[in-house]
Amino acid sequence: MGARTVWKIKTSEEHAIHLYGHSAGEDKIRMTQVALQSARPRWEDETYCARIIISSLIGEDWNQELSWGMMAGHPDTDFFEEEYAPVTIDVDKKLVFVDGVAYTFEELVTLDHRILEARVY
Repeated sequence: MGARTVWKIKTSEEHAIHLYGHSAGEDKIRMTQVALQSARPRWEDETYCARIIISSLIGEDWNQELSWGMMAGHPDTDFFEEEYAPVTIDVDKKLVFVDGVAYTFEELVTLDHRILEARVY
């Protein structure tokens, strides 16, 4: 079946990249932390930061036909089915919203992902 989940990478008030992972939900928080840590050198450059986050999340699956999907649209639009806590990464404001709770990039990468997962799952 999969563990369907979505990351919204917000690039402005009107635009976001919606990244769908068919089997990534169970590891979503840890994957988000790793992606943010990978993008740390470019946190101040929104375009590179967004690209590094997406590249890190997809990892070695770039050449796969299945598993990942992507759409661009308004941040409030839902293009894909979500089975886990919603995550929105705002690259402009350097905030991550996990199930509606805001964390700075720094806060999220330093949290124990198991504690955060226990709060939202």
